[in-house]
Amino acid sequence: MPSKSAKQARLMAAAAHDPAFAKKVGVPGKVAKEFTEKFSKAMSNLVMAPGMTEGAQLGASVSIKERNKIADLVDSAIKGGAKIETGGKLPSGPGAFYPATVLTVEKTNEILKHEVFGPVAPVVIFDTDEEAIELANDSDFGLISYVYSGEIGRAIRIAEAMESGMVAINRGVISDPAAPFGGVKQCGLGRE
Repeated sequence: MPSKSAKQARLMAAAAHDPAFAKKVGVPGKVAKEFTEKFSKAMSNLVMAPGMTEGAQLGASVSIKERNKIADLVDSAIKGGAKIETGGKLPSGPGAFYPATVLTVEKTNEILKHEVFGPVAPVVIFDTDEEAIELANDSDFGLISYVYSGEIGRAIRIAEAMESGMVAINRGVISDPAAPFGGVKQCGLGRE
């Protein structure tokens, strides 16, 4: 059975170009090292190939221009102090491919202000719930947020404090055709 981080990596690869995909990953300091190692390993194991190729898990961006935007954001994050855990380098060969990338970043890194629309997970460490909420809310965007916790009361308290149109608790997919779908801030122009 795949590990939780392997499942999360596959979910990330599938959803990387989706506006509802997590654009930053906040991790409590006490588990940050273990989580980052396991998550990075799972991400590095994803098979990058054309979508119709047997076993492909991560396809190309929509265009070279869009792939280059991803690369530029990652390069800028690295110049701003991000550490590459996996990925982060343009592959050789044809196509608009960009590898699954995990970066560890400080809370001030500019990549956290952008919607990357690619397979890039900036991991940032927090020490308190309040710090995690501040990190999540420090964005011009607010379509969806995700909270993972073994304490449901804590997760609900955090979810209620997030400036987001939708919050998923302990799950990676929240969209339901029977429920309204929409956000706040720059993602708040109505509901589907």
